[in-house]
Amino acid sequence: MFKNHLKIAWRSLKKQPFFTFLNTFGLAIDMAGGLLITLYIYDELSFDQMFADADRVYRIDTDIKFGGGRN
Repeated sequence: MFKNHLKIAWRSLKKQPFFTFLNTFGLAIDMAGGLLITLYIYDELSFDQMFADADRVYRIDTDIKFGGGRN
């Protein structure tokens, strides 16, 4: 059955090379984007994990205004 799928894919590639390239390129871009999003989430979730009590560490973020503008 796998051999049959390869034959059909090869015929499609020969018959419509532009659309095959377009679909393959789109799949590659989607996979790269998914990988980047996964790596970003992994990095954000692993923040401050080097401390022994990492589950008890909190981060405070503030916006300070000087002279009416944001810095």
